[in-house]
Amino acid sequence: MQTTDSSKRVVPVGANTPTSTVNWGAIILAVVIGMGITMLLVAVGAAAGAMAEDGDVSDGDSGKIAAAVGAWTVIAALGGTFVGSYIGGRFNRWSSRGSAVYHAMGAWGVSIIVGAWLGASGTSGLLGSSLTASANQPRKAQAAASGVDPKDIVDAIGWSGWALAGGLALTLIVAVTAWWSGAHRSLDDFEVEAA
Repeated sequence: MQTTDSSKRVVPVGANTPTSTVNWGAIILAVVIGMGITMLLVAVGAAAGAMAEDGDVSDGDSGKIAAAVGAWTVIAALGGTFVGSYIGGRFNRWSSRGSAVYHAMGAWGVSIIVGAWLGASGTSGLLGSSLTASANQPRKAQAAASGVDPKDIVDAIGWSGWALAGGLALTLIVAVTAWWSGAHRSLDDFEVEAA
């Protein structure tokens, strides 16, 4: 069998070019590993936050704990994205720069859709009963009873939207960087010789 060297890999002559196919196996692997690591790290952060909030915490300390848990959640998402994308890049059949970008964007998009679906299905059950109960009260009565200005709620939702958009952009950058670095590994010579 005649072979040619492409990015230090042995590729059969006549094989598909790096731009001809999407490696769904590597994408699904990256999504599963990345989401698993993210969920594990988020569970660790939630447990640590619950242990820190033992009931004897003042309002100032409670805010610090919430900020720490929020920061840990961001770190968990970035860490899970990096590890999953790096492993996906390692097991991808193609190692071109364009392929790395497109595969990373595909894995990122699939993980965002699956994460949104899981989040929506979980919160819809939780919100269903509270929305039904609150629908029976007029909005001004709800705001007066809670002691919160509705404008503050709208501002918080707006800032949350910007934070979500920034976080998604950051995870996309991490996914592309990790996939590219996984696809351009320094162990190519060792893996080809060992095969």
